[in-house]
Amino acid sequence: MRCGHLVCIDIRACEVWARAEGTGIISTNATGRCATRRYHFCGVLNACASIMALEEGRRGHEHIIQSGCESDAFVGSSLIDMYAKCGSMEEASRVDEGLHFYALMTTVYRIPAKLEHCTCMVDLLGHAGHLQEADNIIQGMPCKPDAAVWIALLAACRIHGNLEMGERVAKRVLELKPENAAGYVLLPNLYAATGNLELSENVERQRKERDVKKQPGCTWIEVNDVVHTFVVDDQTHP
Repeated sequence: MRCGHLVCIDIRACEVWARAEGTGIISTNATGRCATRRYHFCGVLNACASIMALEEGRRGHEHIIQSGCESDAFVGSSLIDMYAKCGSMEEASRVDEGLHFYALMTTVYRIPAKLEHCTCMVDLLGHAGHLQEADNIIQGMPCKPDAAVWIALLAACRIHGNLEMGERVAKRVLELKPENAAGYVLLPNLYAATGNLELSENVERQRKERDVKKQPGCTWIEVNDVVHTFVVDDQTHP
């Protein structure tokens, strides 16, 4: 609940600032405005991404466009991350735009890509079905890939039914994070989706033998600008 209210507060602050600039109360040149507002915009987008508040994120995006800061590398990266995490792949899968921002950040502004940036690009490309390109991003990372970036690719393999790549990626996930349930969930689902039920059951059996716990399933819904979270067997909501 608190996070939802914080997002609304940030969005309203963004609107107030936009109105102030429009009336001339605040007046800066484009470069100065983006430099001073970059961290505010990124904060809004990251908050929206963390609780999957897509509508709030879209409203923030509108203000970013109006401010002329959409081409800012930091803001662009936060936009891609927000749309991907909110599940709005009709916008997040604009791969060309995502690659443009990534190239702008790494080649024009010469900002080294961090794990978070690479994971975001892998998720973006993977969901759009560009699995080999996503794998290439990992292979060319300037830092050592962690489990999160491999999990993003494994999730994409499950979505698109790429068993060969999925098995290879799942092996890396389990090597890096054997206690993480993601590999034990995504790989059996991939096996099941491709008709390999026996293999799916084998992986599930291994998970239980190793006492790796699954996180309970959960979902979110936004009602009257407040995000409500529901988990399995939730008794707190009527």
